Amino acid sequence: MLISDLPTHRRPREKLLEKGSANLSEAELLAILLRTGYHGQSALEVAQRLLKNQSLIQFLSQPPTKLTKLKGLGPVTAGLISAVWAMVQIAKEQTPLPTITKSIEVAALTHSLLTKKQEHLVVLLLNGRNQLIDQLTITIGTLNSSLIHAREVFAPAITHRAAGLILVHNHPSGSLLPSEEDILATERLVEAGHLLDLPILDHVIVSSQGHFSFKHHQLL
Repeated sequence: MLISDLPTHRRPREKLLEKGSANLSEAELLAILLRTGYHGQSALEVAQRLLKNQSLIQFLSQPPTKLTKLKGLGPVTAGLISAVWAMVQIAKEQTPLPTITKSIEVAALTHSLLTKKQEHLVVLLLNGRNQLIDQLTITIGTLNSSLIHAREVFAPAITHRAAGLILVHNHPSGSLLPSEEDILATERLVEAGHLLDLPILDHVIVSSQGHFSFKHHQLL
C-alpha cells in the first residue's frame, strides 16, 4: 500500500505536523526521510524493513558508503541521512549538559515514561560533575532481578566513561512503592557497581502518583 493510500491522519508527514514527533514510531520518522518506496514497497514499509534488526540510532550512524548498499536507498537518500546524523551530533555537542542532583530532576527528565504501558528500565549516565552524558533504555518489561544483567546496565557506562549512573523505571499501575523484585534487582546492580567503581547514585521510580527515590529512603 502506498502512503498516499493511507488515511491522512496515518501518513507519517501529516502525523508529524499535526501531533509532533513524539507520536511517531522510529519507522515513521525514517519514512519521512526516505520520501519514496522501492519496488512496490511504500517508504514506510522500506523503513520498517531497514529497522527490523536495528534501532534508528544504529541505522543513522552507519557510514554513507554502507547506506548506499542497502535496498531502497540511493546515494541522494544516503547522503541526506548522513547529513541528518551529522547535524544531530553537532546539536549534541552544542547543547549544554543538564546537571542532575535531585530525584525530582530525574523524574522531570524521564516524564515520558508515564505514558508507557509496560515497565521500562532507563539508565542515566553522569560525568564527574553530575552532568547527564546519555539516557538509555535498558529493558522493557517487569523489573526482574534474574532477567537484568549487570553488563547491560554498565557496558554503556564504561563506553561513555561515566563516573556514575542513576536507574529509573516506571510503574504503569501508579504505585510508588518498590516491589521486592525492584529492591533485589537494585541490590545486585549496586554490588556490581561497587566492583566496577561505577556507583549507582540513585534509583527512581516514576508513576502517575509522583516519584520514589531509593536514595532518599535509604535503600541504596
